[in-house]
Amino acid sequence: MARAQPAAEPTVLRMAAIAPEGTSWARELKAFARNLERSTDGAVRVKWYLGGVAGDEAEEVERIKRDQLDGGAGAMICDILAPSLAVTRVGGLLHSRAEASRVVNQLTPTIAEEFQRKGFVFLGAAGFGLDVVFSRTPVRSLADLRRGRFWIRKYDDVLRSTLTAIGMQIVELPYSEATRAYNEGRIDGFIATPASALAFQWAALARSYTDVKMAYLPGCMTIATRAFDKLPFAHQQAVRQEAAALAARFEDVGRELDHQLLDQIYPRNGLVRVVPSPEFQRGLDAALLEARGKIDPKLVSPALLTKTLRALPPPK
Repeated sequence: MARAQPAAEPTVLRMAAIAPEGTSWARELKAFARNLERSTDGAVRVKWYLGGVAGDEAEEVERIKRDQLDGGAGAMICDILAPSLAVTRVGGLLHSRAEASRVVNQLTPTIAEEFQRKGFVFLGAAGFGLDVVFSRTPVRSLADLRRGRFWIRKYDDVLRSTLTAIGMQIVELPYSEATRAYNEGRIDGFIATPASALAFQWAALARSYTDVKMAYLPGCMTIATRAFDKLPFAHQQAVRQEAAALAARFEDVGRELDHQLLDQIYPRNGLVRVVPSPEFQRGLDAALLEARGKIDPKLVSPALLTKTLRALPPPK
């Protein structure tokens, strides 16, 4: 009697993200893993290393290059592997998720080429949201904004360039050091998305938030080309399909979460919500527009900026 062939061992993709356990981000990443395993009949599994246990996102990329990981997801992955996405970090350029999605969709072929040149497969992008201002004391004017010292994430060169050009005092630190810096009085607040302030518990520290849209924060998912190429074509297609579904869910969940946090949860929890006055908004818009012309072309080329502006609706 012929012996039954043993079932092939499943392929395990080692993926990392700094998303803390228990957040909506972590839940969606785990759902991606379950769905991919189901759609490949158990042939492809994903093991997520969450909460920064594999280091920050720059370290994650280096681990992928050294074959210690196969892929990852996060905002800094966009920064490192797709320089064109830096245009989304130009202060005051994008005012909604709809505008940001239009720009990212237009850039997708370029992004995929940038990833490919560095040995990675671009699996898609979705938004963490638009940065607003979380602060120790209410920020009600451009003068208040310039008076405080505000955290932005490390390596956020374009936003730093934009905000320092309008006279703001910016402190760049890793996510893991932001809370300590606030508690020690080295910063007065955070330039962060509403969901980031929830995930990293900054909203529990800050006493107010000012609902000005500073910049859009995209997140990217990737897998090393060497790992992707080992998969049968059908499984490659499954990875791409589940990643696309994840990006769509991530965007929908993020949009709803932004609304709930800014309009309901944060005010209910005692944070003072500052809606910028027309004078404040006009002054900030004018300052950011002037700063846009001072961005180092090595960070965002004038051609890319012009292309992005053409993709956006005319200002009202």
